[in-house]
Amino acid sequence: IVAGIPDPEDALSPDISYLTRIMRLLVRRKIFIAQQTSEGEETLARITMHAILCEYKDGFGSVGSLVDVGDGTRSGLAEIVKSYPHIRGINFDLPHVVATAPIYDGITHLGGDMFQAIPNADAVFMKWIMHDWSDESCVKILKNCRKAISEETGKVIIVDVVLELEDNGLFDDTGLVFDLVIIAHTSGGKERAELE
Repeated sequence: IVAGIPDPEDALSPDISYLTRIMRLLVRRKIFIAQQTSEGEETLARITMHAILCEYKDGFGSVGSLVDVGDGTRSGLAEIVKSYPHIRGINFDLPHVVATAPIYDGITHLGGDMFQAIPNADAVFMKWIMHDWSDESCVKILKNCRKAISEETGKVIIVDVVLELEDNGLFDDTGLVFDLVIIAHTSGGKERAELE
């Protein structure tokens, strides 16, 4: 084989250095395109938002105001408001983050701290937030979400990886890989199973 990888039957887990060599070959042959990390994150965010808008379309119909906690300068909330123009969007993040956020129609940027309070809205939306925090911190955030929404009709919409406890499908290990990334990049964060 061009990359010099031994027969897969002889090595179920080849040395990780082979991956670098394979990726270099695939990029050189224009099978893959090398991207900067931020571009990759933006692409993943766009794909995820498209999936959310397709799968949760009925969920946003009754929402008049939506606070997006921690979206920063990304445009996830803008995609929701563009698809549902009746929604009044609030981009809620740390003050220094929202200070540089682009202006979008139908969205107000508001600085604050989700551990102190979350602005009132019909629904709270959090994408890739909870996995960054310990269980105790998540409970604090969720209590603030509860205070921010109506007791009767309020919603908290959480978008995160859900770990599968059994290996049943092709992508079940993907959640475990994300969990390892979270362990490496946070102090106390983790991907969670549905019961968690």
